[in-house]
Parts: sequence; C-alpha cells; structure tokens
Amino acid sequence: MPVYFIRAGDTEMVKIGGTATNPEARMANLQIGHYEELHLIRVMDVSHTYEQTVQGYFADQWVRGEWFRFSPEMMTVDLGDLGNARNKAVPALLERRMMGIAKGIATRLAQLNASKKSAS
Repeated sequence: MPVYFIRAGDTEMVKIGGTATNPEARMANLQIGHYEELHLIRVMDVSHTYEQTVQGYFADQWVRGEWFRFSPEMMTVDLGDLGNARNKAVPALLERRMMGIAKGIATRLAQLNASKKSAS
C-alpha cells in the first residue's frame, strides 16, 4: 500500500495518505472536491502501517487531518529515517491532533456562550 504526497497547487499544503488503489486514482478522486490543482509529488512503496509513521514524522508541519505544510525533506525521507522516528512520531501527531480538536471545541463553546448572552 503506497504512501503518497499530494501537493495542492502552488501552495505549501501537502496531503500525506495511503491508498489501496494507485495514487493517481486517489488524486483524481480528491481533485473532484478540491479548488486547487493537485500534484502527486512523491510515492513511497511501503506497507499500510507506515502511513501514520510518515505522518507522525512530519508532525511539526501538521495543519489538519492528513494535510501538512511542505518540507523539502518530504522529497528525500527514507525508511531508515522513519524507522528511527517510528516510536516517537505517532504519539506527537496524535497529541497535536487532540490539541486541535480541543481548540475547536473551546471555540465552539465560546461562540455558543456569546450567542446566549446576545439573545438575553
């Protein structure tokens, strides 16, 4: 199961994901709902279990879901690099995602409280 890197247009946004089909087909499917032209910039032929490892390796560039800010290292990282990072990378990404979820919940609660106050 390949892990792919798909870049959104000329932006710095890159989707890191895995697919059971070929990455070009996955990109075509994603393109339907994306306003930027997508470009397949790299495919790593690794097992499915490496998808989260690759994502975790780039946790510092994580933005939302499977979207990350581009890093030149995305073009060169190899399995050896990932193997060294595997034990610490996934927890770092999960922590970052949980912080994003908590921030979203706090923002929504503040909006609800503000709307209750203005309705009073």
